[in-house]
Amino acid sequence: MSVAFHDMRTVREAFDACLRTPDDPAALNHFRALHTANQDQFIESFDVGGVTYPRTDGHRLSEAQAREAISKYLQTGSPADLNAQTVAIAWPLPDEVLRQEIETVVKIARAVEKLDWRTDEIAASDVSALRELLRMPTSTGSYGDLRSQVGHGLVVRGYDADHLIPDKTMRGRTTLRGDSPTKASGFATFLQDGQNRGSQHKFATDAQNAVRRYFAALDRNPTVGEYLERVHVWMTNIYTTADLAVESLLSDPAMRSGADFQKENVKGYAIAQAGFMTWPERQKVGRAIATALLIQARNHYRDVGWDMNRELPLVRNAPAVAPVRVQPQPFLADKT
Repeated sequence: MSVAFHDMRTVREAFDACLRTPDDPAALNHFRALHTANQDQFIESFDVGGVTYPRTDGHRLSEAQAREAISKYLQTGSPADLNAQTVAIAWPLPDEVLRQEIETVVKIARAVEKLDWRTDEIAASDVSALRELLRMPTSTGSYGDLRSQVGHGLVVRGYDADHLIPDKTMRGRTTLRGDSPTKASGFATFLQDGQNRGSQHKFATDAQNAVRRYFAALDRNPTVGEYLERVHVWMTNIYTTADLAVESLLSDPAMRSGADFQKENVKGYAIAQAGFMTWPERQKVGRAIATALLIQARNHYRDVGWDMNRELPLVRNAPAVAPVRVQPQPFLADKT
């Protein structure tokens, strides 16, 4: 690992030299040469407490894509104009591996995992720490607000807003999409867009279809709470699962360009964790983010008038008014 980090630092030092002397052609050529020569150099593992852990495929994917972006830019541009964050992602340094931060956030995740999303609350600062560590778009809000962020280019390319409970499930199957009273206000988060095999959106769509078949077989509609129980399961899977095919594809030189990835629809669960996490830590953070997501969803739906007992028109149209839950008559002891 020390040799690989040494090579990373060499490339970064060459980049820093370009920043100091942007008009020096020798510095430019030196950076280009080192950048090209080290394209296949990756940090394959890291040590924690004397134990060596392999890195996740998300890191390798993000580094490869950042390097490709730099290569394309260098064809016509100057290194001095490169985004420094892109260079830092492409060539990470040991002092940027924030194990202390990771361990602090994993401690938060351990506590959040134990929360009951149906009844408990979560501190906004804990949610923020978890999401920053996972380094993928997991922020939440109304569908209308998140779609606005996508429209203004504020979200990582390839991600789009997606309803947690599909709008068709909320509005009913007889109400047209354009007439939906719930589409803009529905609770949403970001998922990898598209219906290709391996994308997060495809995973969620398949899970949604399975839930519909389940309740259709029961010939009844679910409540909001029952539906969210299933959402919790599939979002946990999305946040904790990595498609190992991404790693194998990156080993094929023909698949390293963004154009080839786009053409082959290779997205997978390419979650790029910030810093270096062990696999158990990564899963713990993913489960915690899913729990935080459901707590926020519960509160959002409640605030817009959809409490946990309200019936969703998933299988057939629901009554216009939420069903009244009649409590059983209490047993009264005979006083005679």
